[in-house]
Amino acid sequence: MCKVARVGVKRALELAQFDTFADRSGLEAFLKHGDFDLTLSGVISQVIYWLVILLFVITGAKILGLTEVA
Repeated sequence: MCKVARVGVKRALELAQFDTFADRSGLEAFLKHGDFDLTLSGVISQVIYWLVILLFVITGAKILGLTEVA
């Protein structure tokens, strides 16, 4: 489920040409300046991936009654 969300967000950002916008705004240059081989759409899709994982962990903890985790 998380991978589907990550791939979906990345493809949606690519279709919207988000990387081109980020390149023109200078954000891509900022990432490349730090010797990172990343695109801004890749970073955003990875953040969505981890947010979905966190959502499932919190939901699972609530179902199991683990109030300390949730």
